[in-house]
Amino acid sequence: EMATAGSDAGAEWNHRPAPPRDNCLVVWKEIDLARLSERERRDTQNEILILSVLQHHNIIAYYNHFLDCSKLLIEVEYCNGGNLYDKILQQGGKLFPEETVLWYLYQIVSAVAHIHSYGILHRSVTGPHTLPRPCLSSLSPVA
Repeated sequence: EMATAGSDAGAEWNHRPAPPRDNCLVVWKEIDLARLSERERRDTQNEILILSVLQHHNIIAYYNHFLDCSKLLIEVEYCNGGNLYDKILQQGGKLFPEETVLWYLYQIVSAVAHIHSYGILHRSVTGPHTLPRPCLSSLSPVA
C-alpha cells in the first residue's frame, strides 16, 4: 500500500513498504514528466545523477529510479522523524536545548560540506528540506 507523504515543486512524495528482505520503508518522488519543460527534465536528470553520487550519513540515500508510463519515480530513504521546519513548529515558540541545536547544525554542516566536496552547491538548505536525525542522546544502539 502506498500513501502520499507530501509534494515538492510538482512532484508527489509517496512511501511504501520495501521488499520484505529490506524490512524498511522507502519514499518515491513521483514526477509527471508530461508536465515538465525541457529545462525541468534536465534538472530532474541532474537530480538523479547527484543523488546517486552522494553517499553520506546525513544525506538521504538514493536507491533507484524508474519510469512508469509518463511518471518518473525516484526511490530514496524514508526518514520518519519529519523535517526541521515541522520540529520548529512543534516547539510552540520554545527554544530547542543547546545540545539539540548543535546536533542539528552539525548534521547540516556535515552534509553541506560533503556536497561541496563534489563541487555541488545546494540552493535550498531550508527547514522543509532538512531532515534531522535524532539527537545522539536519544539514539538506541540499533538505530
